[in-house]
Amino acid sequence: FIYYNAPDGIVERPFCEATYSSDPSEVAHSVIPSAREFKGVQWGRDHPLLMASTPRHTEVLTHPLTKSWLLQKEYAVRILYLYMLFDFLTAVAATFMLSYTWTSQLLSDTFKGATMEEVRYVYTNMESADAPGAANCSSYIETEPNIFSDREVQDYVFPGSAVWQRSLCVILRLEDPELRVWAWNSRVLVTVCWVTHLILACILIKLDKWNKLSEVRSWASYVLQMFLRNITMFLRFFCLFFVLLPFPYFWHDIMLSLKTDTFWQFGVVAVLASWLSLVATLNKIPNLRVFMPITLSFALNYLKLLMHIAFIILAFAVSFHFLLGYNKAFSNLWYSLIKTLVWMLGDLGYDDMFLQEDSPPPFPVQSNIIFVVFVTIIGGLAFNIILKNPNDQLEDIRALAEFYQAEGALKVILLIDDCVPSFRRKYARQENEIMKKVFRLVPGGVRYSSLSNQPRSSSEEDNNTIEALKLKEQNEQLIEKIDNLQQDLQDLSRKVITFINAHPETNTNI
Repeated sequence: FIYYNAPDGIVERPFCEATYSSDPSEVAHSVIPSAREFKGVQWGRDHPLLMASTPRHTEVLTHPLTKSWLLQKEYAVRILYLYMLFDFLTAVAATFMLSYTWTSQLLSDTFKGATMEEVRYVYTNMESADAPGAANCSSYIETEPNIFSDREVQDYVFPGSAVWQRSLCVILRLEDPELRVWAWNSRVLVTVCWVTHLILACILIKLDKWNKLSEVRSWASYVLQMFLRNITMFLRFFCLFFVLLPFPYFWHDIMLSLKTDTFWQFGVVAVLASWLSLVATLNKIPNLRVFMPITLSFALNYLKLLMHIAFIILAFAVSFHFLLGYNKAFSNLWYSLIKTLVWMLGDLGYDDMFLQEDSPPPFPVQSNIIFVVFVTIIGGLAFNIILKNPNDQLEDIRALAEFYQAEGALKVILLIDDCVPSFRRKYARQENEIMKKVFRLVPGGVRYSSLSNQPRSSSEEDNNTIEALKLKEQNEQLIEKIDNLQQDLQDLSRKVITFINAHPETNTNI
């Protein structure tokens, strides 16, 4: 549907069928180099199998013929495996980089109260002759925390002071060659991975916009759908950018790996998003796909459920904050929200909250009543969710999940085909030995020979197979009817014998 071959005005087949050809550019079952693509036709946008996605024809996307075509795309699966390994490398590198990054709290815990402000100030104003030897650092690093937190750094940090010497020792420790090698290598590796992910994201957005923008009504809807499909990828991309950005202290970040608390927390999110993105990549590989892809309709339905639950939690969290504010778990609204959520998940801990002798609740009656109401409403909510999803709706949900999994497998293959059109042309009709074993005889009477690249003049073999299966089915129905008739005859014979034994005079007359 996309290639045509018409040299000298004569229409010919666009595929090379010969196993051996005099032309070295022609590979068996590939697209002939002279074949051209129709103008205005895009592989990832106009593929016939995509027509089954809009009306949600699961039987088309899961048909053995469709599966056999997807199995032929071995190069696409290999590319997905390579991308999975690249995602794994990114996650490991981000983890190592963050483990060699220092924050104020980490400096204070490791070096007995040393602060980032002191270390930055000394690093900016020190000279190479000021650096003490490693043997003289133990006494300074073990110095107790200073009491000058309310004063400017330059007022109490001066050459020769204990704080100055301790900061010099901290800098000496942070500039340790072995430590710097791991820190620099992980940082460079994360930078290379980030740039590569940036290039791949630009290619993905360009191809997706070209193929899918006509299906959505506005840019806002397109951006939302794009973000939902690749949420972990974009989250990892932006968080790694903030971690790699040497701001606001350029040299201290580059040379000592000192990060402010805000940017270090971006690093934590980047590490989490990197590993979750690896899981998302695993779910894109057809053989490893488990979860249903996140779609706009799924996100909206899930958001409606979360909205109801969130308002219920907020209502009880505020009430418990007012009634049980003496307890640390409800001392502020944020703690109260988290504790109410934990209660909702089943960890009630009634004795620790309501039966403490040293600090009993100031309003025990009302607190217990609201607690009982909370447990009752949560039980009713769970019961309502179960009733809202009977078996028939669960079957619909399973069918929808099966469709989205099949659609996701198809779209990722088409996307890779758009990214590497040379592979798409080279392996247009590739044979697969594994496929021959799997699809030797598939449901519906379609044999693998019908998928073969060998030319055939007619579909007599398929028709004969279908007719044979029909005759087999009719024969089985006929055998079943004969068995039923035989059973009826046996029942009738038993009734006749019973009647004769009960009426011997009838037997005499007979």
